[in-house]
This record gives sequence, structure tokens and C-alpha cells, in this order.
Amino acid sequence: MRSPRFVFLSQAVSRELVELAAAGGEQGRPVWLVTGSPVDGPESEALVVRKTTKYDNSTYRSRARTWLAYLRDAERAVRRVEGRPVLVVTTNPPLLPWLAWLLKRRRGWRYVVDVLDVYPDALVGLGLAGASSVIPAAWRRLNRLAFEAADEVVTLGPVMAERVAAQRAGRRAPRIIPSWVDVERVRPVARAENPFAREHGLMSGLTLLYSGNLGVTHDLSGLVGALEALPADAGVRAVFIGGGARREELAGLARRLASVTVLPYQPAERVPMAMASGDVGVVTLGRGAEGVSMPSKAAYMMAAGLALLGLTYGDNDVARLIEEHECGLNVRADDRRAVAAAIERFRAEPAFLEKCQENARRAAVEHFSREVCLTDFLEVLERASGGREPRA
Repeated sequence: MRSPRFVFLSQAVSRELVELAAAGGEQGRPVWLVTGSPVDGPESEALVVRKTTKYDNSTYRSRARTWLAYLRDAERAVRRVEGRPVLVVTTNPPLLPWLAWLLKRRRGWRYVVDVLDVYPDALVGLGLAGASSVIPAAWRRLNRLAFEAADEVVTLGPVMAERVAAQRAGRRAPRIIPSWVDVERVRPVARAENPFAREHGLMSGLTLLYSGNLGVTHDLSGLVGALEALPADAGVRAVFIGGGARREELAGLARRLASVTVLPYQPAERVPMAMASGDVGVVTLGRGAEGVSMPSKAAYMMAAGLALLGLTYGDNDVARLIEEHECGLNVRADDRRAVAAAIERFRAEPAFLEKCQENARRAAVEHFSREVCLTDFLEVLERASGGREPRA
């Protein structure tokens, strides 16, 4: 087998990253994907998957343990690579950019960093490290080495890009490429034609939909308080799809309130109908996560034609997304009254809700579609390989 054109390193991979890796090969030159995640479909000449330690995010200790194990596995995998491919590393685990920097110094490999979460800011925001303590300071110095030496840096939103740019002094600003979605697969579906909506009794009224990880960092306190205060006949349903540390808490809420439904993660083939069963998609960023993360679920909800209800703090990419595209409302996550007022506006003003939904779908097609974002990322990879300039 000839040396790979690109080597992707990411312990956990999304559907989008697999699509990008598969699209990056060329005749006779495959792409390697070194990951701990299962990858759909068999290996091929174009995409070679190298399996490693699986990511375990159940506790902070398991995260650190599996991160270190993956770094060991990734270093062993790249030893087998001949030639000089371009590395594409994500921040899962967040130490991967440092490995890319070492490989550039030792073997002359060019590399791209795809920043999915901004570290050490994420640890500081969670209260796991002091803002001025030794570990974050040393981490940022190492990041500056890795980010400044990177041939390209990509991240998910403008607030995240500002944070990363501060660690990339004198170099080109990070390229913003959001998580993308197949807008033909995920699209608005009328309730009368939606089997998921029929199955779960979502045929009338206003449906709030949350889909994804129900973890401790996802602040749903204001939403829970607002739901508890709603009259039983308000005509508002809340559906939570997913798993995590807060699932049992929400299951208890569902036992108390007939208006609340909690469901497990849905099979991939059911996701489009599940997404389209809501009217308003709930997107959360807990305190400390502003500017360090951007939930990919937002693009899926927008593609399904849902208005967005952002539950966040401070300046962040969710709030900016909603404001820029006029596709919903953003309020402070722990403010029960503000959340209730936002829900009431969606319920009482059908024209406003419809306009937000139309704007959300339009933005998904124009800015977050697979066609647009995959093309942009491939241009970044081409540039990192010494090819043409990406589009402005």
C-alpha cells in the first residue's frame, strides 16, 4: 500500500469527520483514520481505519486514562506510516496538537488542527483548574507552540475562533467551519407524515425537543423550573432524547409531569424523523462552556426546521448563531422566568415561531449543509498540502 495522503487522528469521531476522511483520498493514495470509535462500513483502499483505545467519558478519571491510552496508540500507529502525509488532528484528546507538533519537528509532517473544544479553557470553566494556576499556564504555552506551527487551524464558531487566535499570534486566523448536516436526510416533515410524532403523541401543541448528551455540564435548571411552573393545559410538550448523568433526574420529572417525555438515544435511521418532530430545539451551554464549545446538535435541529431556544451564559457561539440568523431566542440557562417567557412567546406568537423556523432551515441549507462545509474543509486540506487557497 502506498503511503497515505492524510492521517486523521481523533479518539472519538463524528459522522462528519468520517465523511471528510473518506473524501480526502485520491487515486492510489488512501487516508488513514486512527480512532477508538466504531466506523460504519468496511475498510477500503480509500479509507484505512486503525482501531485504538475507545474514549470513555463516564468520569473525569476515565477521560484522562483513555486519552493517555489513545496518545500511546496513535504514536504507535503513525510509526508505521511511510512518506510525508498531512496530519489532521482534533482536540479529542486535547493533547493531540502537541503530538502533531512533535511529528512536524521530527519528520517534517505538515498538519491541520480541528479545534472541537478549547483547552485548557474548558477545564477552567468546569472549575477543574484555576485560571491562573500552573497547569493552564503551561498548557497555553504548549498550545501556542502547536497552534503557531500548524499549517491550518479550523474551529466551529467565531467566539471559539477568538479564543484560539489568542494562542496563534502572528498566524492566519482560524478558519471557521461549523459542524455540518445532510440537509436532504434531515429536513422538515409535516406532523401528519411523521411516524415518530404520531408514536409519541406530538401531533398538536408546542413541542420542545432536546437531543444529545444529558450530562452534568448541560444546564437545564431554568428549563426544568419553567416546565414545572407551566399549567397542565398549556399545550406545551418537552421531549428529551439521550443519556447521561442527568437522565434519571429528567426521568423523575417525566414521572411528575405528563407533558415531559424522556427517551433513549434513537437509532440513526430514526434521527431525521425524531428531529423533525419538534417545533423548538433546545441547545445548552453550561456556565464555563461559553467560547470553548459549540453543540453540533444545533445544525441538525436547524436542518429539521426547528426554531432554537439557547440556554447559555455570557458571549458564546450559540447566542451569536441565534442572533445572526434570527432563528430563535437565547436566554440565561438558570433563569426560570426568562425560559418560561421564551416558551410562551413561541407558543403565543405562531408567526414569530414560523419565521424562526424558516430562518433556521434556510441557514442550515446555506451555511451548515454537508455540501458547503465539506467543500470548505477539503479546500483547507488542499492548502495544507501545498495546494490552492481556500475560499474567503
